[in-house]
Order: sequence, then C-alpha cells, then structure tokens
Amino acid sequence: MIYFFADNHYAMEPGKHLLGKFSPELRKRICFYQDDWSMLESGEWVEPCELLILNMIAGTCNQPMPGPGAEKAVRRYCEKGGPILLLH
Repeated sequence: MIYFFADNHYAMEPGKHLLGKFSPELRKRICFYQDDWSMLESGEWVEPCELLILNMIAGTCNQPMPGPGAEKAVRRYCEKGGPILLLH
C-alpha cells in the first residue's frame, strides 16, 4: 500500500492534483490524506506501507504541525528501510 499525506498548500491542493494524474489502477493502491495527520500520527500505516509520500509545508496553510507520534512513526518506517518520496 502507498500512503500519501499532503496539506492543501494554501488551497492549491497539489497532492490531490497529483493523485488525479495517477492511473485508476495505481490509485486503488494509495491511501490519500489531506490536512488530516491522525493516520500519520497513529503509526498504523508503517507496516503495510510500501511507499510513503509526503507533500506538505508543515505548520503553514492554517494547519497544525503533525504531532510527535508522526515523527516516531516516520522514524520507524525509515529504520525499516522504507522508501520515501518527499515533495514540496
């Protein structure tokens, strides 16, 4: 499964636009979250994640920064050698 976390980037929503460019077959494999860090913070995504995509300007766009649970989960994912695509 691919986990894709994005913020709205000042209402430009590049994550949603990028998601829309993927094939329907690929989109079926993507769990997309915009402006909602609860899944990122939960860490429930770490084990099933095949690719982590982050597209955010943390702390802007009237969105709070992801909490410490997100940092711990991303670190666990990195330590297991999971691939990450960082977009800005």
